[in-house]
Amino acid sequence: MSVLRKSIELALDGPLTIEFPFKPIEPAENFRGKPVVNRDLCIMCGMCVKVCPAGANSLTKTKDLITLIYDYSHCIYCGMCAEKCPTGACKMSKEFDLSTEDRKNLVMKIEKTQKEVLETIKATKEKKETKGVSLPF
Repeated sequence: MSVLRKSIELALDGPLTIEFPFKPIEPAENFRGKPVVNRDLCIMCGMCVKVCPAGANSLTKTKDLITLIYDYSHCIYCGMCAEKCPTGACKMSKEFDLSTEDRKNLVMKIEKTQKEVLETIKATKEKKETKGVSLPF
């Protein structure tokens, strides 16, 4: 009889689920959402690419352009990229709702020239934020 009573009480209390996505929810304090990169701090060192267990990001270099690509459709949100970033350019956000109809919307692309990278490195060295990394060129 107690099972029936509990079932009736739960039915009368209303739904127990969260009404997401109609009502936004606040993730927990240590929640790891999608990684975001501050273009102004990134020195294109490729450390995030080296430590990513899922291979969700890549770094390519042409004659004068360096491109960092994050593909969130492959990301497992482990936080290794943010942990190992020598300048703190990569941070884990609380954003997790990445649903889209087109996978192209899940790709973040940062492009910098070698000159821009050198300027960024100079600025971070002045602030003593770089932890001795090798450059992609």
